[in-house]
Amino acid sequence: MKLLRFEYDPTDGEVRAAIELPLEDAPLTERLFDRCLSGLIQLVDQQAMPRIKTVLATGEDPGHKDLTALLAEGMPAEMMALLEQVLAAAKRQQS
Repeated sequence: MKLLRFEYDPTDGEVRAAIELPLEDAPLTERLFDRCLSGLIQLVDQQAMPRIKTVLATGEDPGHKDLTALLAEGMPAEMMALLEQVLAAAKRQQS
């Protein structure tokens, strides 16, 4: 999530949601603050909490995908074939 960042405190297990506001030369307006606060509440309620509750109940993250699956999703067939060739060559070199 671009707007939301999670922080974890290993000493007590607390998970916090945070928003960073890179304002630089602009002042924080009431409109921007309200937008960030409502976005924070909406993201935590609708997306983060169901995922966190599932992780706590099952021990598995429903949003986590295996790296192989992530690479395969957006990779063209030609690139996948080339990657397989590279991996095969690396295995031959190790033998």
